[in-house]
Amino acid sequence: MSGATDRNLLFGVLAFQADYIDLDQFLAVCRAWSADKTRPLAELLVERGWIDAQARRDLEGMVERKLKRYGGDARATLGAVADDGLRDALRDVEDAEVRRSVVGLPPAAGHVLVETLVKTTETRSRYSLNRVYGEGGLGKVWLARDGDLQREVALKELRPEQAAHPEASRRFLKEAQITGQLEHPNIVPIYELSRRPEDNQPFYTMRFVRGQTLRDAIADYHRRRAERGEDPFELRRLLHCCVDVCNAISFAHSRGVIHRDLKPENVVLGGFGEVIVLDWGLAKIVSEPEEPAAAEDPHAALTHDLAAQLTTIGRVLGTPAYMAPEQAEGRIDLIGPRTDVYGLGAVLFEILTGQPPHRGGSTHEALNRIVQGESPRARALVASVPPALDAICARAMSKARNDRYPRAAALAEDVLRWLADEPVAAHPERWHERAFRWARRHRTATLAFGTALVGVTVVAVIAALVVNNARRSEMRAREAEGVARAHFRRAADNLLTVVGTGLEQVPGADKVRLPLLEDAERAYREVYAVNQDDPVTGLEWGQTLTRLARARTKAGDYAGAQRDAGAATAVLDRLAASAPDDQEPRYALASARLELALIAGDLGRTADAETALRGAAAEFDALAQAAPNVVRYRDAYANTLVQLGKLLSESAKTREAIETLGGAVRAYEAIVEAQPGEPRYRLGLATAYKNLARARGAVGDPEALDAYTRAAAENETLVRVMPDVTDYRNELAESRVDLGNEWFNRGDGGKAEAHYRAAIRDFQVLVRSDPGVLNYHERLAVNLTSLGVVLRARGEMGAAEKSLTDALAEYDDLVAAQPDVLAFRAGRAGTRVSLGQL
Repeated sequence: MSGATDRNLLFGVLAFQADYIDLDQFLAVCRAWSADKTRPLAELLVERGWIDAQARRDLEGMVERKLKRYGGDARATLGAVADDGLRDALRDVEDAEVRRSVVGLPPAAGHVLVETLVKTTETRSRYSLNRVYGEGGLGKVWLARDGDLQREVALKELRPEQAAHPEASRRFLKEAQITGQLEHPNIVPIYELSRRPEDNQPFYTMRFVRGQTLRDAIADYHRRRAERGEDPFELRRLLHCCVDVCNAISFAHSRGVIHRDLKPENVVLGGFGEVIVLDWGLAKIVSEPEEPAAAEDPHAALTHDLAAQLTTIGRVLGTPAYMAPEQAEGRIDLIGPRTDVYGLGAVLFEILTGQPPHRGGSTHEALNRIVQGESPRARALVASVPPALDAICARAMSKARNDRYPRAAALAEDVLRWLADEPVAAHPERWHERAFRWARRHRTATLAFGTALVGVTVVAVIAALVVNNARRSEMRAREAEGVARAHFRRAADNLLTVVGTGLEQVPGADKVRLPLLEDAERAYREVYAVNQDDPVTGLEWGQTLTRLARARTKAGDYAGAQRDAGAATAVLDRLAASAPDDQEPRYALASARLELALIAGDLGRTADAETALRGAAAEFDALAQAAPNVVRYRDAYANTLVQLGKLLSESAKTREAIETLGGAVRAYEAIVEAQPGEPRYRLGLATAYKNLARARGAVGDPEALDAYTRAAAENETLVRVMPDVTDYRNELAESRVDLGNEWFNRGDGGKAEAHYRAAIRDFQVLVRSDPGVLNYHERLAVNLTSLGVVLRARGEMGAAEKSLTDALAEYDDLVAAQPDVLAFRAGRAGTRVSLGQL
């Protein structure tokens, strides 16, 4: 009878996994079948109306295909497809034959922790301890049943031999308390911390996460990669998991907690997209001093496998394979958030290469190698690693702490920028790399570039001739000085208008734009050297230096950008000091200081950037107070508050960021009220609301939704007034995507669906208005896929299939147009997966 049992259970498992029935229906039909095994389980499902005849035929075909794959062995097939969740559910079926079948199955793939041979069930107050799921040096974890809430939990307690050590108990309690304070979707939640009545020993319960470790997922990816070649979709999935881990650690840092033992095996990937960071046993609150190890037994709370687990040599804490230099050196005083950034870089390193950054030799040798040697490069091990990802990994794992990303959020942002096919901060791109990226998204504009560049070159040559004529006139005839300078300024203004704005968005134009700006700056400098008493020329020279600094920043030349912005502040500072009542030099000086602040932020000098931003904001505020009718002063003040708020949010100063961004919102609201017809101010208001929403969302503030809604409302106003401006409609579409994501995360599929549909309509308008812009097609495809996923979750299978099919058609066109763009292929692969699951 066991073969028939396995086959019937296999049918039920496949029906559940294919979303024909839910878990309650699965268990109900299994119990009904166990009461009368003369009728197939499939027949009972049809009789109850949970599947129809066609579904039964489809599922029976699926059963036959699965059986064929495993040589016709029903038990082996059931063992391959039934995960731990279904096995545990089946144990609740009161039938000896079903239970024997489940107990005798081979182990399921992808266990987070290894099931031991302990099968005894121990009851402890409200918790029934079913079996042990692994042990470490400090404690052991049980799979338990919470009798009050009728759910599975993981219960962790001290190992018996550790229970007598005060140091072990202290560390155990601290681990539970720190983890319990970190309420974040990517951090395992603690349900209860308590003590056993019989011996007063502590234990705590937490969510039981089924799935596989990130380490196993990485190993699977690289094994398949070696067998079948590169899989860009799977790489992107792992990179998104890395971003989720960065977000969890960023949240912990905002609460003053550092993890100190980040590695792929401490991250679990659940079966439904969950990415959970585990094992906060070495976590430390930054504000608290390091507690010395117990003198009587310094190793009491440590595991016994020093090479692979926790190492303690002196006061070295962490796992050597992923350890930062300051950890390996035992410099506890230097361990902080950037130590975790190194660990995150080590996780990224293993994703890219398939192996940890520090391996081989004894523990002592590994620690010496970390302290004395340079951090390894991913591309040195795997040549196919993209240069930008290699640079991101290298910056995160810089040996010098100050060279690393200042925040985990900054690392996550760079990875996301790579995933979005955007330039990353860690890898200054050459001009042709940016040109290729721009061309992939703007085919129509690319075709027009040749013509535009010829026109710009002609204008630049004419302007340069006029500039030179003006200079010669000034040298020949002092009496014509005023006229010459007027000609010069007119010519230079024409040149800078073309160079500063006309070329800024043209792909590959930086190669032309930078030399033209350099020529303009040189001309201003030479004229100012002849007559330093002319404040107008000095002001224009300083403003040109600021423009040049901004262009160098865009080109990735941060050293040159700092030099030019510094020169601009020196020139403008002298002008402002010589004419303290003249507001224009002060405004130009504050703008140059703002540019310096943004450069410092890009270089990771957070403290310098924050100080400079505060100074620029104060200067713009003073200008606005003195001349409240000059709107550009108020606009500059509001924009600087937005930049400061973003920096504070990235620095985990979330509450101050919310306050600062709230000030930016109020400033822009006042400007929009006074200038309702000027779209750039309304766009600034929408940007302020968007950043405020993100800051609030980082601390779980429910008002984040309101800020996202207001950002969308401002963008809607822009589109209503100027429906033909594609940039405004694109911002509106993205605002609606943000709202859809927010509602989906809150579990409201209906509202998420409404916003996704609105975004899809906007992207369809953009596609019709400019079909050559591939970015519009890609965003349309992405949101059609998101809508399909939401519809599937709501049980609307027909509508979900149509949305996913439409998305697939868009991706097919994108791949046909640009077959070398991996992002398009990855998107198509993901949509095919969703369609296949449907």
